[in-house]
Amino acid sequence: MSFNRSVIVLAATLLGFILGGCSVNPTYTVHVINNSTKSINARIEHERRFDSAILLGSVTVRPGQESTLGPVESPPLERVVLQIGESGATVATPESFVIKRGSYTAQVTTGTTTSWSAFEVSLTKE
Repeated sequence: MSFNRSVIVLAATLLGFILGGCSVNPTYTVHVINNSTKSINARIEHERRFDSAILLGSVTVRPGQESTLGPVESPPLERVVLQIGESGATVATPESFVIKRGSYTAQVTTGTTTSWSAFEVSLTKE
């Protein structure tokens, strides 16, 4: 009986050491499809409380092209934001989306003439 207990304790201890070395950070992946007429920049940022954001990944996608951003990791329970804007634009603010762990597809098209934004972004979780 004590042998079985020792084996269980040893197995639990080893499992704790193994799992302790693994990453528990959630991952984020965004497949960006650019159907607009301009190059876009897509980036994933970890927005920290009371501090500046940390860039986790960035990709520039030309018109008619597509690219995958990530997978990137961020600490659990932290705010992660996908930002999509015109490549090289310094005046216009990018479109921002708070995302949760997992994989997404972002389809970008040219904005309408009645829109405030240069782009229309459709974001879906896979």
